[in-house]
Amino acid sequence: MQAKHTLAIPECPTDPGWTPLFINAKGIILEIGGALQHGAVVAREYGIPCVSGLDDATSILKDGQLVEVDGSNGIVRILETAEK
Repeated sequence: MQAKHTLAIPECPTDPGWTPLFINAKGIILEIGGALQHGAVVAREYGIPCVSGLDDATSILKDGQLVEVDGSNGIVRILETAEK
């Protein structure tokens, strides 16, 4: 994963095994959980914007899309569609 990527995590709880992937992420999107979910806490510790509880994120978002993750307001904006 290159440093410019956002990590969208499918509907499964994160655990410490996910932590190495967070280091290079510019944003985290979690399909389940809330502000105290493990992935959200780790993202906050690393200073990475995180939105949790976004149903079907891995179905809606596609590889290569440019997105903006606004962790303060819980908003993910799709800025560009993926190239085909």
